[in-house]
Amino acid sequence: MTQEAYCSYEVAKLLKKKGLNTDWIRGAKPTHQFAIRWLREEKYILLFILPAEDRAGNLAYSGAIFTWDEESGIYSPSWESKTYPVYEQAVEESLKYTLEFLI
Repeated sequence: MTQEAYCSYEVAKLLKKKGLNTDWIRGAKPTHQFAIRWLREEKYILLFILPAEDRAGNLAYSGAIFTWDEESGIYSPSWESKTYPVYEQAVEESLKYTLEFLI
């Protein structure tokens, strides 16, 4: 059975600061999926986690972020993360970067 991955307290605080209006700060934190959906639907930012290889050739994960370009009417690449050994870590770092630097 799959378990939901939740945002860290740091990312949850950034989400609230950037305009996500919910009561979850009092108790439960938002899931990664909820945060990614909010970015897509409210901020027009797409966040993808892609399989990658680390320097030793092992499976790793990398975040890729695309932002909406009003002028061209398309999504443009904005950032690609370094690789992380765990999928959820790539999501967390990509969310943190997006909230700190792109909004």
